Amino acid sequence: MEIATAVNYKKQVVWIVENNSGLGMVSHARRLLGLPYNTGAEFKRVDFLRIARGLGAQGIKITKPGEINRKMMDNIFASGKPAVLDVRIDRGEVPPLFFRAKALEDYF
Repeated sequence: MEIATAVNYKKQVVWIVENNSGLGMVSHARRLLGLPYNTGAEFKRVDFLRIARGLGAQGIKITKPGEINRKMMDNIFASGKPAVLDVRIDRGEVPPLFFRAKALEDYF
């Protein structure tokens, strides 16, 4: 609803959604700790592009490195409209979770 609010009040906000079709940080952290990671944290891919457009914002799908660049951002800002960047992330890619995993390891 934050997107609809930004559209309603004509406030330019840019959201970047790291779309990995699931709760990646949950499954990756569990995997790193040696716990079962298929715990209902994976979903069908949501099309945030269509959601953004349905709410009246720009929706832009990013599928490969380099697509987010100065020209794209200049166009987004020139429009004056809110935007959602739906960045498709590989489900198997593990983000740098060292400090989070270390804290959990110390806790257990």
